[in-house]
Parts: sequence; structure tokens; C-alpha cells
Amino acid sequence: ELTEHNTVVDKKLDELTEHNTVVDKKLDGLTKGQTENRTMIEFLVENAATKEELHTEIAESEIRMMTHIDGFMKLHTDLKGEVVAVQSHNQRLDSHINQLADHVKLELQ
Repeated sequence: ELTEHNTVVDKKLDELTEHNTVVDKKLDGLTKGQTENRTMIEFLVENAATKEELHTEIAESEIRMMTHIDGFMKLHTDLKGEVVAVQSHNQRLDSHINQLADHVKLELQ
């Protein structure tokens, strides 16, 4: 009867040992998963931008773009003024050439 009892106890111990092995494997998996999650969270904390940082960056980009656009508009205005001046100069030269041609009785085409 004692031998029979020992056999039953040994079987129960074996079952408990197997169960403990399964639980240990699951815990190892959880620990590994927690480590991976912690690593991802740390990466995000170190590298992700906050809303405030994004808003600041966007606002700064808008200011830079507006500054460049203003610069291009000034260049366009300056160039437009220079084109008008060159056209006026060309008209005066054409007028002088026509006067000279009339004076020397030269027909221009």
C-alpha cells in the first residue's frame, strides 16, 4: 500500500513538474514580450515628436515659406520695373533712330 501511495505521489509530482515547466515557459514568453514592449516604448519616447513640437515645426516652416514667397514677390516687382525701364529705353532709341532715318532720308523696314 505504501508503494502504491508513493507511485501516486510520484505521478502527481511529475504532473506538477510538467505544469510548472509550462508555466515557466509562459512566464518567459511574457517577460520577453514585456522587454520588447519596453524597448519599443523607450524608442518611441526618445524619437517621437510631441504635438507641440510638430505644431512648432509646422509654424516655423510656414514662416520660412512666407519669407521666401515675399522675397520672390519683391524680385518679381523689381524685375517688372526693370522691364518697363528697358521698354521705355528701347522706345526712345527707336524714336531717335526714326528721327535720324528721316533726317538722312533713309527708309526703314
